[in-house]
Amino acid sequence: MSRSFLQCLLRLLLVLSLIGAAFAQEREPLQWSAVPYDANEPVTGGVKALTNPKERSAALELLDRARQNYTLYGPHQPAFNLKVSFTSYGTSQYEGQGTMEETWVGRADRWSARIGSAQVLRVIYGGQFFSDNPSGSIPMRVQMVRDALLWPVVNPWPRVMLRATAVTIEGKAAMCVLTSGSMSTADEPRHWVEKEYCVDPETGNMLVTSEAPGHFVFYDYTSSTEFQGHVVANDISIYAAGARVMKIHVDALTDASDVTPESLRPTPEMIAKGPSFGLSSPAKFPIRLPAVPGTIPTTIQPVFVHATVDRDGHVIEAETLQNSNSELAARALETVKNYRRGTSATQREEFVNVQFLTGNKQVAAVQ
Repeated sequence: MSRSFLQCLLRLLLVLSLIGAAFAQEREPLQWSAVPYDANEPVTGGVKALTNPKERSAALELLDRARQNYTLYGPHQPAFNLKVSFTSYGTSQYEGQGTMEETWVGRADRWSARIGSAQVLRVIYGGQFFSDNPSGSIPMRVQMVRDALLWPVVNPWPRVMLRATAVTIEGKAAMCVLTSGSMSTADEPRHWVEKEYCVDPETGNMLVTSEAPGHFVFYDYTSSTEFQGHVVANDISIYAAGARVMKIHVDALTDASDVTPESLRPTPEMIAKGPSFGLSSPAKFPIRLPAVPGTIPTTIQPVFVHATVDRDGHVIEAETLQNSNSELAARALETVKNYRRGTSATQREEFVNVQFLTGNKQVAAVQ
């Protein structure tokens, strides 16, 4: 057997062993990176999985109490007038001073908003949406105001994974409940896939909501409005990537029982322009990107992007919720902006979990 043949055989065995090691590495479960530090995150440890039926029932009841304060729509809810002022500070398309007003009387709803150069008018009548600009998009900051005030808590489905921990928020004792479709029951801080709700257990007041890490809505009841059994915080702050991007103030929430549905009907000009569209509640989904060629992936490194998406599936506005790695944040933002969704009947708000696969080991090149 020649020396050159033995060298070729040894080289082939070396390459096969490296490839085998690579496949073995790829078969190993990928590890999630830790959620980076955020000064606004109230949950830093001591989280317990709720598997006992009594514990789960108590947590869900607490969320339901908080949800009811901000459930202003419904067949048995009183008609209301709502006036809101707000200021936004971020880098989205529309920022600055804004206002929103709404009158809801059950079978009819009329709301308008303004921020910067953008103005929005929506009328819901007879189960249809109308507008003076039916195809015009709604600014992200306006959609965020409506989320914070009108549907901050989505009822978890029965088999949802629940975890909870006691925390202190602005000097108040609170219980934070974390929800997800499925994840480990390990005792660890907040996971990337979890939503988070923090509630004052004595009053049932919502203190913090968080659709995804890096996005936090804080409710301040130093001044509050009581309306027909609802207790609403007059001041709300929204943070993204560690910075406050919105301050919201409830100027008034009053009775509108003297308003008739017919008085809110769309004008003939609106009807002539055709139907418009509504807003969907926030949704969360992942996009996993492949590892750099030659890398054996060992870790999932997410970056969340908060975006609004039009009915054709195009991103309208977007912002990142983590900035500890500026390169990954920029790539995540670009990925979401270029990712085409399907069509929809509503303008969507999305929290996109862009997952980068990273690793340190590389397969040696064949010489």
